[in-house]
Amino acid sequence: MVELTVGYVAGLVAFGIFLAQIWSPTALVLYLSGLLRDRETVATWSVAGRSLHKSYWPEILGADTAKSHGVRTHVLLTTLAGPAITFLIAVAAVITPLGLYESMEPSGLKAVEFVYKTDPSPFGAGTPPRGNIPLSRACSEGFGMLARPASCPYSEFPTITKYNGSTYSTEMPWGYDASIPPRLREIYSSGTQGVRTTVSNYFDIEWRQTVATYSPYIYNGTEYPVGTFRQIQSLVTDEIIKPVEGLLANLKSGGLGFRNHTIPLGLTHGATWTEDLLFIEPETECVNTNLTIDFTVTSAQARSGVGGIDEIAEMFLTDRGGFANLNRTYPEYDRDHAHVNAELRARAYKAAWLNNAYSMMLMNITNPRNDSTGQQPFSYLKSEIGKQFPLPLGFAGTQPTALLSSRGFGSYLEINKLEDNNFTNPWGITKMDHFDSISTICSGAGDLDYSNITNIFVVCGLIRPPPVRVDGGSSLVWDRGSKWSSPMYACASTVKAKIKTVTFNIGNSSDFGGLTVLESKDRTYQSEREMPLWAVEDSGMRVGQIEPFWGIVSSEYQNYPNVSTIRQPSLYLPGYSSPATGVGITSFSVIDLSQNLPASDFWKYAMADVYGDNIEFNTPAHSGVSTAVDYGGYTSVALLKRWQDMAATPQGAAKIVDLIWTDLSAQAVVGTKGVLGHNNAGLANETVSISVRPIARRIKYHLKFAIPAFVAALVILIVSLLALCSAVKRRSPLNHMRKRLNQTSAGRLYSWLYWPEADPMHLSTTQWSGALGTREVDVNARDEREMVAIAQSGAGTYMPVGTGVTHDVKGPSMTAAPVGHSPKGSGSRAVSPLLGG
Repeated sequence: MVELTVGYVAGLVAFGIFLAQIWSPTALVLYLSGLLRDRETVATWSVAGRSLHKSYWPEILGADTAKSHGVRTHVLLTTLAGPAITFLIAVAAVITPLGLYESMEPSGLKAVEFVYKTDPSPFGAGTPPRGNIPLSRACSEGFGMLARPASCPYSEFPTITKYNGSTYSTEMPWGYDASIPPRLREIYSSGTQGVRTTVSNYFDIEWRQTVATYSPYIYNGTEYPVGTFRQIQSLVTDEIIKPVEGLLANLKSGGLGFRNHTIPLGLTHGATWTEDLLFIEPETECVNTNLTIDFTVTSAQARSGVGGIDEIAEMFLTDRGGFANLNRTYPEYDRDHAHVNAELRARAYKAAWLNNAYSMMLMNITNPRNDSTGQQPFSYLKSEIGKQFPLPLGFAGTQPTALLSSRGFGSYLEINKLEDNNFTNPWGITKMDHFDSISTICSGAGDLDYSNITNIFVVCGLIRPPPVRVDGGSSLVWDRGSKWSSPMYACASTVKAKIKTVTFNIGNSSDFGGLTVLESKDRTYQSEREMPLWAVEDSGMRVGQIEPFWGIVSSEYQNYPNVSTIRQPSLYLPGYSSPATGVGITSFSVIDLSQNLPASDFWKYAMADVYGDNIEFNTPAHSGVSTAVDYGGYTSVALLKRWQDMAATPQGAAKIVDLIWTDLSAQAVVGTKGVLGHNNAGLANETVSISVRPIARRIKYHLKFAIPAFVAALVILIVSLLALCSAVKRRSPLNHMRKRLNQTSAGRLYSWLYWPEADPMHLSTTQWSGALGTREVDVNARDEREMVAIAQSGAGTYMPVGTGVTHDVKGPSMTAAPVGHSPKGSGSRAVSPLLGG
């Protein structure tokens, strides 16, 4: 059903008026025709004729004035043009209003007041009130079992390490102070501190939930806050940029924007405005290994309605080209300039290549290099496209209906249980020496690398999406005997910080629920000089010993000691991820309780949980994040279907990683800075003055509906030009028009026929009306003898038609000549209305 708009209603009204304009005069003329008698005065015939012939009755009845035979062509065309133009104008009058519509649009800029509003959703309820939660940092030296506390840069309380020849010991004469030195806070907030900006810095990011903890050596055993993770509400199925307490969660492409939400006041219909915000976004690239896991369902009865390991059979690893077409050239990528270009796809490709190569060697499909014999790698190949290799049933991570992720490459081969499979492993391929090294090679940094701007955080792993049916059935139906297949992708993920320009909209409500995001795009810069100056702490310590500060700094710190800077639109965050052993990277289930640095930790924890070790989220086997969310699609059919569709391509699989990271991170942290500054303090040097565009009601128009009006206007212009040309040709166009009107008046014609001696065609209207207007003419005469002209009230002279005898009556003397004969001076203007000559 068509929705009625203002324009449609106006068009209907115009159409109704058009019908009324046609019907009312037509009906009135019908009534007029009934009023007329056969004998009326000549003035009556003139006035009535005007109404009769300008109505639609001549066309309806096919009267004389509607005929074209005998009419001069130019006159005919001109007279036909009149009704056509009238019809065109009527059509335009009806159609033109249809283009009208009402729109709510932003108007001119207006400065307004902003106020903080609490999020009424579970995110607001699950976020405790903010205070000044102190940050803290703990550093170390040594590695593994030899790791021990160490003073962090700029700390005023040094630690003393002693070695007695066999063991190390650490003394802390003044205790261990984990607080953040003012100098570091000043450096890494200098780009935004004291500046009226909505862009957050490192210290504006806090854990959403905190707990108090203590350590015997930190703060001399005094309690201090650290972060904790508690699930609030999953947003992963929302495909919008959603404002939640302290954040913008980008569920379209992944990422978090940090904003302590405030909204403008005093707006009737709402407003739109833009703000620049700090975003932390995941970036993932996946490469298809061209290996699939294929299996057949043996039982239609599934636990809790979904398939389980004990319901599948004939599980195979199928070569889709990952073995048979493996490139023999060892892949490389540029890790020296990772802070400029992470080359994630090259890293993922290298991980996929190594995963496939090691798998081939373990399965004796090919051989490695043998320096002792001089045998080159890949000297033989025992596979082809489509060849299947049996896999042991029940290996970790074979839950068939869920999304699986793992940092453990080669996990599908059950390397630690070779006696349970058919793989001979003649070349001694091991998990620790080979497959675990893939993560380090892909990430590009390890425990011994220095913590600086060039060693960026990258985590790599295998993603096995939920399988799809390959026998033509629905991938949501678990049928007995159905055949399924799941691809495997090698993925590399990192995290970057950037500034984005966000366009907000607030409806006519004054609460948080009316706040929406219309657009979020990377901030544009006219030149490199306008780009932010990003900095990363360069302490000289190893990546496993310190969490470096990062952020936007002022130009005075561009060449500052122990500060690495780069001017570019975004910053790849520093850090490293360990092999699948879990050393060096924790997750939300094992948050570091020695420090409170959410801006350095949350994004790594979230990524570690996305790449879980051979486990799927929220399945019976899951023992990681304390979450009730089913990210794998094990119990959520809707999410399962979404992952199946997205994972059809490597790009879709990469987006799955980014979306899960976003959902996990949104539960963990909150931004504390907004228009009113940090924690809505409203300080004069922090409060940002933002002008909004109030939403105003606007009347808009679709131009396509104006086409008839344009045509009508063109026709009117042409007619006006023709009329103007005609008027220019004659000195007195109005007199000429009056003459033509008199010549076509019915009463004048009757007067000219019966009283030609009065010269009625040359009398003025007043003269004609006074002298002849009251005389009657009987138009119902059957022949000329019955036609008489009678002077009203006996005045004048009348003559029975055809007698030639004059009869005098009282009143002015007037002679009527026989029909067909002209009196002196009358010429040949007397014409019989019946004989026509």
